[in-house]
Amino acid sequence: MLAPGLLFCLAYSLLWGWVTSASSFKRVCYFTNWSGDLLTPEAHFNLEDIDARLCSHLIYAFAKINTESLDLLPTRLDDGGENGAVGRYILFNNLKKDHPGLVTLLSVGGSLQANTGFVKVVETMESRRKFANNCVAFLRLWGFDGLDVDWEYPGDPFETRTNFTMLLLELRTVFEKEAEVTGRKRLLLSMAAPASEVLISDGYEVDKVSRLVDFINIMAYDFHGAWNDFCGFNAPLYSRKEDLQFYPDLNVEWAVDTWIKRGAPPEKIVVGIAGYGASYTLAEASSHGVGAEVLGPGKPGHYRMMEGQLAFYEVCEMLDKGEASYAWDDIQKVPYVYNNDTWVGYDDEKSVAVKTEWMIQKNVGGVMLWSLDLDDFKGTFCKKGKFPLLRSIVKTVARYFDDNTVPPTAPTPPTTTSTSTTTTTPTPATTTTATTTPTTTTTPTPATTTTATTTLTTTTTPTPATTTTATTTPTQTTTVAKTTSTRGNNVLTTTRRPHTSTDRSDVNDLPKRVRTDSGTDSGTDSGTDSGTDSGVNNNHDDSYDSGESDNIVIDNRSKGEEGDTGGEEGDTGGEEGDTGGEKGDTGGNRIGDVVENEAPSGHVAAKKTMAITAGSGSISDCIWYRFAFFITVFFKIVW
Repeated sequence: MLAPGLLFCLAYSLLWGWVTSASSFKRVCYFTNWSGDLLTPEAHFNLEDIDARLCSHLIYAFAKINTESLDLLPTRLDDGGENGAVGRYILFNNLKKDHPGLVTLLSVGGSLQANTGFVKVVETMESRRKFANNCVAFLRLWGFDGLDVDWEYPGDPFETRTNFTMLLLELRTVFEKEAEVTGRKRLLLSMAAPASEVLISDGYEVDKVSRLVDFINIMAYDFHGAWNDFCGFNAPLYSRKEDLQFYPDLNVEWAVDTWIKRGAPPEKIVVGIAGYGASYTLAEASSHGVGAEVLGPGKPGHYRMMEGQLAFYEVCEMLDKGEASYAWDDIQKVPYVYNNDTWVGYDDEKSVAVKTEWMIQKNVGGVMLWSLDLDDFKGTFCKKGKFPLLRSIVKTVARYFDDNTVPPTAPTPPTTTSTSTTTTTPTPATTTTATTTPTTTTTPTPATTTTATTTLTTTTTPTPATTTTATTTPTQTTTVAKTTSTRGNNVLTTTRRPHTSTDRSDVNDLPKRVRTDSGTDSGTDSGTDSGTDSGVNNNHDDSYDSGESDNIVIDNRSKGEEGDTGGEEGDTGGEEGDTGGEKGDTGGNRIGDVVENEAPSGHVAAKKTMAITAGSGSISDCIWYRFAFFITVFFKIVW
């Protein structure tokens, strides 16, 4: 007869295996607010081009920070609406009416803004709290479900590394408090994260920040580009261990493993895929293998006109017209094309499927596409229907997750042939805003910004005539200098040296040398999800001590699957004074961190005790629990 403990453990293992196999896998898509104003009309991407069926999370990039009032501000006038027109923020969030499970976030920052605003925001506890309250007001006003923080990059100056943690702590605390006071769903919090060793080490307390956000968008691209003197892939999945001119850390696998090793839970990691490739001008047309010598960046494409970078659909057009030869690299699991002196390393449907499959096997939380306008959104360039990259992701995910289905392919509009001479300029960017006007009543009521305790209610008037940040200045005619990917992924600016024979290291080892370049990007992008609806309930039953705002305890209960109620807690839990929060009585897994936040002047501006708990209860010491672990792994593999 089986012991009761064994029966319990077997039941637990079966249940856990079922829950994890049924949990959702995020498909995060970025919309860039300048993509409707590119120089060439064929490249214009408008809100009406979004196929929201293909994404679980949509992120609107970017908003900026008013350094005086610490408010969020639109970067374009039409984001909030002008001259009586419905703003694009409203039209963007109206997509949720036809797609009830869709989650929307607003991304703040981006490469063009770099440290601007963020350094000011994190100076003091008061400035952080004011900004957090202002964010709540702005997000609720326009109907967003959360905030994506795209600071490129904390760690410069050095004290901003810790201050970034404190900023996320304040945002999370205020989001929790606002939900508690108003009864609304908590706003989600995500962050964009770089893939470079230097940027990760200098800018992020990984174990702390990963407990404060709902998910982390790793910008796993821009590993090679126009700054190199040889051709390499924009986003290879694996390293090239046998080729000493390629560093073992410049690949997706290394970046993801590094975030996990430093404390980021795999289920909170969302891995980025870029819809563009790195292009080069070869030194010799006859030498076109991976690692061939190059003279510099490749020529600009016909549509986006970016030197050293081609959108996926621009590569498709080269192949469709027979202007390039295709090759697949089975070492790094990505393709490239070459023609005369041009070489492009990029991602196509096959490599995207391989990467997505790898992410699923790695048990990460999802995949992110930067960005929608770089896929073949019209379906006319690759001749494979609309959004072939995104569809490849969805098809792969749907094979493993029941809550992901592949929607029917949207019809491809007929290509404009020479018969009708009237309308030559296809879909100009300005016609989008008028289309979805029906429900303007969505102009949400910012009355809910009774949120947290600071003065902020009205400072979110979102239609400033100041700053139109986008990379969309109409009078530019040709190229953009070197590869600046508008996401901040202009990474390695130094000439790379070849490895010596003793400088080999496995891709899974942290490098033992000091890097001299600035690493990769930081991405956006983001998205999280929200409790029962369509998102992830991260089960942070966070307690907020309104009396002592400097002692904030965040109780992160176990892993907690999507919409689940979370893990178990330790039995009783007494307090542990300054250095941590409570402790489960049989030794739950406890992390208590005292963070000293120094203002730029050097004095201590705030000191917070941050205790982040993952309670595991008294079962952790029992032999049956260990047995259950192995049974769980077995069922996970079987599933």
